[in-house]
Amino acid sequence: MRKIILLILVLSISAITKSQNIEIGIRTGNTFFNTTGKLSYYNVSSNNSFDFGVSFRLPLKNDLLFLQTEINDTKRYSETFLNFSGNSKVYEEFIEIPLLFQIQKNLSDNVKWFLDIGPNISILLKQQFLFTSNINIPSDFTVDNSFGDYYKIGLAGNIGVRWERSENRALTLSLRGVNEFSELLINPKNIEVFAYKAYSINFGYILKF
Repeated sequence: MRKIILLILVLSISAITKSQNIEIGIRTGNTFFNTTGKLSYYNVSSNNSFDFGVSFRLPLKNDLLFLQTEINDTKRYSETFLNFSGNSKVYEEFIEIPLLFQIQKNLSDNVKWFLDIGPNISILLKQQFLFTSNINIPSDFTVDNSFGDYYKIGLAGNIGVRWERSENRALTLSLRGVNEFSELLINPKNIEVFAYKAYSINFGYILKF
């Protein structure tokens, strides 16, 4: 599964980077999230983290319709109940790859608003359970899981404005939402898995080629 996902990602970025009028951007922002879905979480209270990402945007129709893909690094925290330890905290980090269809309209000569939405896949980079030193951990329980040990499918979207600073540069400010579907978790190793709903405020810097 991880090989298929990486192949799709490489082919998508390769196709975009070979195109003319490509835009490459970086973004970061504060993200608020909580666990969601029908899984048996102990704590569903909100948490927050700073996420970071790189985007690639390709025009599909004049200055109206665009295709955008991203590679984002996201960090999440949660709590769950385990039989051998009780209430336990877990830290997770993911690569998040959305494929977004975007519309854009002018507000003025240099300011535009945009709206995008599309499917999103999250690939586990790291999962670590944070136990106290006096916990007896069963031999069949994995405390640290790593790249590709589980995947999540969801929906991502942004609404925001962009300020055209020059012919080759732009700044963006956006509100972003991601909803992961607990019914669409891919968990080949049958480890503890967590789905999240996240909202963020993001600032971006765009270079146009």
